[in-house]
Parts: sequence; structure tokens; C-alpha cells
Amino acid sequence: MHTFILVNCGSLSNISNGLVSITGIFEGSLATYTCFVGYKIAEHVTRTCQSNAEWSGFTPVCEST
Repeated sequence: MHTFILVNCGSLSNISNGLVSITGIFEGSLATYTCFVGYKIAEHVTRTCQSNAEWSGFTPVCEST
């Protein structure tokens, strides 16, 4: 018998000068970051909920253009 464990990464907060949109809080879910007009993301626009219950990468920063 296999035990299924539901991995929960939790929700993410919006970033300064931008927003985050997530498809869910469980393993395999995606988080996509966007910046407000006049700002751009320096790196990493998306993150994934991993099997270790952590979001991949790090929270991006919206920089003034």
C-alpha cells in the first residue's frame, strides 16, 4: 500500500511594485510574477512548488525602468 502525501508550499505574497499569480499551493503549482507599468523584473519570473514543500528559486524584484 502506498501512502500519498500532499505537499503544500503555502501561498506567496505580492512583491513590491508587482503581483504574483499562483496556480495552486501544492507540488507542481506555478507562481508567475509581473511588475506594474514602469517596472521590470530583474530575474526569475516563475517559481514552482517542489516536493520539499518549498518554492523554487527566490522572490524576484521589480526594478524601475
